[in-house]
Amino acid sequence: METELSRRIGPIAPIVVRKAAKNALSIPALAEAVAGEIADEAQRVAFLKVFTGGDSTTRGSGHSTSRPAETPISQKFTAEKLQEAETALAQHIGAIAKVVVKRAAAKARDEAELYLLISDEIKDPAERKNFVRKAVSARGR
Repeated sequence: METELSRRIGPIAPIVVRKAAKNALSIPALAEAVAGEIADEAQRVAFLKVFTGGDSTTRGSGHSTSRPAETPISQKFTAEKLQEAETALAQHIGAIAKVVVKRAAAKARDEAELYLLISDEIKDPAERKNFVRKAVSARGR
């Protein structure tokens, strides 16, 4: 998302995305939150199509006329489990962890797979391995 937004607003994009990620509940919601920073309407619409599948249509005001429903991402995990995963991952990647965890929760079949999916966002292999190890040992308690 940062790359796409950078093409439209420049080097400030990573900061805009991180700030908006603190409140976004899904990737489409995050895209809509940051799209307001794109001045050109055609560019804004193109950006939103990439991340919302074309579900949102914008008008001159920059506000969408169709928003994705804010429904829970996953019925498989409790809010507490998702918060634990988010807190653990945030130590490695920062505020974007909330979005990463929600996206992974939609794909994961169980808690082990959730942690494996989110660990992919940790760049350093040693840190990634340590993260998974800690997650597995915490589940065993």
